[in-house]
Amino acid sequence: CSSDLTALSTPRGKPHLAPPHPNYPTQSPTPSSLSRARARTHQDPIRLSFDFLDSNQCRKVSFQNMVDALSTLRLAFPPHTLEAVYRKADHNCDGVVTFAEWQKFAVHHPKLLDTLATRIEENYEEREKHEDARRLERDLERLSDVHISKEAVHRECSETFEAYQRRVHEAELEVEECKRKEEETVASHQAVMQEIGIISSELRDAEANEAHARKREEELAARD
Repeated sequence: CSSDLTALSTPRGKPHLAPPHPNYPTQSPTPSSLSRARARTHQDPIRLSFDFLDSNQCRKVSFQNMVDALSTLRLAFPPHTLEAVYRKADHNCDGVVTFAEWQKFAVHHPKLLDTLATRIEENYEEREKHEDARRLERDLERLSDVHISKEAVHRECSETFEAYQRRVHEAELEVEECKRKEEETVASHQAVMQEIGIISSELRDAEANEAHARKREEELAARD
C-alpha cells in the first residue's frame, strides 16, 4: 500500500488522466472559475472532494462510490492503486470512509487532493456550461415559438385587413351604384314630371278650346 501511495505523490506515479470528453474543458479552469466554484460550494477542497465522492449523501464513502466518482471525473487509476488508496483512507478498515478519515488521508496526500479538487471544480464548470447551453436552447425555442406566433398573428391580421379592404371597396362600389341609380331615378322622375306638365298643358288648352267652341255654338244658336 505504501509503495502505491508514494507513487501517487511522485511525477512518474501521477494518476493517468483519461482523454477528455469532446465536451469536456481541455484547459485547467482559470482562477476566477475556481473561485466561483469554491464560492458556490462554500467548501474547502477536503469538503468539496468528500461531498463529491459521497454521491449517496450518507456521510460515508464506499469503494464503489470512489470508483464511480473517479470514473465521472475521468481519472484512470490502476485497480490495485485505487484499492490501496481506499484502504489507506479507511483507517479503521470497516469498509467505508468517513469525513474524519478522509480529512486525515487528505492532509497527508495534498497532491492527490489537489488533483481531485481541480477535476471536481472542472466537472462543476462543465455542468454549468451544459446547463447554460440547455437553458439557452430552451430560450431560443421559446423565442422561436413566439416568433412563429407573431408571424401567425401578423399573417392573420394582414388577411383580416385585406378582407376588410375588400369589403370597404365592395361597399364603395355599392354606394356608387346606388348613387347612379338614384341619379337615373331622379332624371327619370324629372322627365315624367316634364311629360306630365306637357300633357296637363295640352289638356288645359283642349278644355279651353272646347269651352270656346261650346260658347260659340251657344251664341250661334241664340241668334237663330
